[in-house]
Amino acid sequence: MEDFFRFFTERQKEVYKLREQKMTFVQIGNTLGISKNAARQHYQNALRRIREYEAYNRMVEHNNQPVDFPPYERRTEADLYGTERADQSKTV
Repeated sequence: MEDFFRFFTERQKEVYKLREQKMTFVQIGNTLGISKNAARQHYQNALRRIREYEAYNRMVEHNNQPVDFPPYERRTEADLYGTERADQSKTV
């Protein structure tokens, strides 16, 4: 869980850690000398960065999964377009 801290600003780290200690936004604001709304915004931005970090990791994990391609089989025009269209293309 510590990996995403590298993407936080210093203020986001401070607010996030204080919030983990069950402090309210008013208490965090008083401790850091910012408003409760600023503390809430820093916390919300930190949560957004966590979500983005986790979504990125899920995408990377998904993209690294092996893909099972079906075996190749040769297809004719009749297979692709039906026999009527294949017959028309031969007469033209």
